[in-house]
Amino acid sequence: MESTNIQNKVEELMRNSSEVFSAPNTETLSPKESAKIYGRPGKNYRLIVDNDDEDLEAIIYAYNDRKFIIDNYTLAAGDTTKKTFQMGPNGFIQVWNWTSPKFTPNPKVTFSIRGVK
Repeated sequence: MESTNIQNKVEELMRNSSEVFSAPNTETLSPKESAKIYGRPGKNYRLIVDNDDEDLEAIIYAYNDRKFIIDNYTLAAGDTTKKTFQMGPNGFIQVWNWTSPKFTPNPKVTFSIRGVK
């Protein structure tokens, strides 16, 4: 039940995000921040997410046109995850660093997308 509440909150916050970037791009997110990267609808991309912190894990979500492609994923300290996906009809992916800002130092998450042939 708690996971559903978190997911609903993430969806609401993602809809209200004002950070928008066009691909290719790399963005760094502090805890409770999100950003969108736009691409070509229907094209295949690889999402690359890095946890920049060497000591703390980060919780991430990635959202692609009303569908989570990464859902409540715990990214270990210093780790990277990659996920291939097809860009939805609205042509954006949004990544959210859901980590609590209470951690000091705050774990930052860097993400980018790259076109896949």
